[in-house]
Amino acid sequence: MESGYFGLDLSQIIFGGAVILVLIGFAYWGWLTRRRIQSLEEALRDFRELEPEGYDEENVVDSFSEGARMDADESLARQRDIAEHRS
Repeated sequence: MESGYFGLDLSQIIFGGAVILVLIGFAYWGWLTRRRIQSLEEALRDFRELEPEGYDEENVVDSFSEGARMDADESLARQRDIAEHRS
């Protein structure tokens, strides 16, 4: 359906080209993301292969983590129980 105005047809062509460029951009971004995910999966696979050989990750608990707070609460509860049973 032509309107008879060349400007309207030109604007439709420009809009269509912009949409195509956006789609190409998203395809490229998806391709890069897929490559990054595959490289991370390969690195994770390599890391998992170390575990059966006796590699153990250090159990490091910093003072700001939830695990440290839970450990502190548990030890405090034990100390309270011991103090109550001694009395």
